[in-house]
Amino acid sequence: MDEREKRKLEWKAKQGWRAYYRLREETTKLIREMAMGEMSESIKRTIRNLYINSEKRCCVCYEDFNERTKLILLQCGHIFERSCLEASEMDNCMLCRETIDKRIEL
Repeated sequence: MDEREKRKLEWKAKQGWRAYYRLREETTKLIREMAMGEMSESIKRTIRNLYINSEKRCCVCYEDFNERTKLILLQCGHIFERSCLEASEMDNCMLCRETIDKRIEL
């Protein structure tokens, strides 16, 4: 691998981290709004688009999120496909075990 290819790979890695941090920042904003009550549709759309475009997967079924996927955001900040979360019928988040008090469909 020559120097140019190495730089290209490093640049791609940095872009991935930037997308990740932006995703976490937007999710944190959304969770704060959830705690206060209502949230704007623009924030819902932003979070949904970030998850769909960032090649994230559902941690239950391991399928990529796409435009047709119905997503549910839990108060703890974890996102699942609606069908997977409903099928599990759990009272706690499958990742952090926090009690599910509030869900928001994205």
